[in-house]
Amino acid sequence: MRDLIDGQLLGKVDAFLWTIEFQKRGLPHCHLLLILADHDRLITPAFVDNVISAEIPPTPGDVEDEI
Repeated sequence: MRDLIDGQLLGKVDAFLWTIEFQKRGLPHCHLLLILADHDRLITPAFVDNVISAEIPPTPGDVEDEI
């Protein structure tokens, strides 16, 4: 949170909100809303793709197929 808000990792943050929830097995996870300043907003899909990425880890069967 310090890097995102004070360090302006994604840009200047005008407002933020978060909540911590616990999964069925008791592990916590965070839902986070950041409202960025007008000049730092990610307004096109290309901007978003440059900042955010996600990957689905391979399953054990998929790893064997690549070898």
